[in-house]
Amino acid sequence: MGRNRGTGIGTGEGSVTSSLGRGAGAIAVAITFVAALASGCTGQAASGDPTTTQVAAALTGTATISGTVSGPGGHLSGIKVSVNGSVQAATFSDANGLYAFTGLALGLNYSVSASGTGCNFSGTRNFNNLQANQTADFAGTGGSCVGVPVVPGPQGPPGPQGPAGPAGAAGATGPAGAAGPTGATGPAGALGAQGPVGPIGPMGFPGVAGPAGPIGPTGANGAAGPAGPAGATGPAGATGPAGSVGPAGPVGPAGPPGDVAQDPRFGTNTGNASQNANPSAVPCFLGQILLTAVPSVTAGGISAAGQILAINQNQALFALLGTTYGGDGITTFALPDMRSITPNNMTYSICIQGIFPSRN
Repeated sequence: MGRNRGTGIGTGEGSVTSSLGRGAGAIAVAITFVAALASGCTGQAASGDPTTTQVAAALTGTATISGTVSGPGGHLSGIKVSVNGSVQAATFSDANGLYAFTGLALGLNYSVSASGTGCNFSGTRNFNNLQANQTADFAGTGGSCVGVPVVPGPQGPPGPQGPAGPAGAAGATGPAGAAGPTGATGPAGALGAQGPVGPIGPMGFPGVAGPAGPIGPTGANGAAGPAGPAGATGPAGATGPAGSVGPAGPVGPAGPPGDVAQDPRFGTNTGNASQNANPSAVPCFLGQILLTAVPSVTAGGISAAGQILAINQNQALFALLGTTYGGDGITTFALPDMRSITPNNMTYSICIQGIFPSRN
C-alpha cells in the first residue's frame, strides 16, 4: 500500500478509501473491512497525518470507541491510535487530542492502544463482545512527549459505496395513540330472515270489557267456543227452527245415598218423562233445567239423570257445564243427576239442544 502525506489515503486494489471528516475539532474515522487489510496493509500515514480506514460491519448494529490523548503539557495531536482484534485500523489524534473509531460491529472483540515519538502510554484497552459506545483515554509521559502538529492534506477521492448491511431488528411497539372521534353511523343493514316462531306464552289476564257494540244480524251457528263472562241480556231474537233431538246417553250409575233421611215426597218415580219429539214445540235455552209432571220433557231437553255425554257432539253445552258433574273433560262430561231431589212422579229436564244463552 502506498503512503500519502495529508488527510487523504490511497489504498491498494480491492480496498475502500474514505475521507476524514473534521467537526468541532474532532476526527471521525469510518471503519469498514477492506481486502487490503487481510493482506497486511495497515493504512498508516506519516507522522502528523490522520489515517482513515473503513471496515465493514460484521453484525447488525455498530458502536464507537473514542477518547482523548493527552501529555504532560495538555492535549496531544498527531498521536497514532490503533484498533486491533476483529478489525485492524489506525488513526491520529486531532489538534484537540481527540480520536474516534466509528462503525464498529457489535458483538466482536477489540483492543485499542496509543503510540507516539517520545511518549510512553498506559497499556492496551480491551473491549470484548462490544455492545455499546466506549471511551478509551490515553495519557502520555516523557520529557519529549509533545505530539506532532496536524497538517491537513488535500481531500482524497471518495471510495465506492459499500453494500448495504442487513436490516436491523424491529423496534419495540410504541404506545397506542389516543382514540379518534366516533365515526358517523353507517346505513342500516338488510333485514335478516325471520326466525322460527317461538312457543306460545302464558295466557294474560282478561282485559276490561269494552262497551257493547250494536247488535249485528244473526249469523250461522258456528261451533261453540268456551263460555265467556255473561254480558248484559239483549233483546230476544227471532225463534229459529228446532233441531233434531239427539239420542239420549246411557244413564250413569246412581250415587251413594246421602246422610240425611230422604223426604218421602221426593225421589220416587222421578226422571221418567220421555223426550219431546215435537219439532214445533218452543225451544229451550242450553243448560236450562225445567220441572214437569207431563209424560214428556220440553223440546230439546232430556231427563237430568247424570248421563255421560260426548264433548264433540255437545260442545256448546260442555262450554256451559264443563266437568262440574263428572266426565274426564277430554272426550266426555256429565249432566247433573236431579232424580233424588225431584218431587215424586215428576221429572227435572235439562236442555241439551236449544238456543245458546245470550250474555246480555
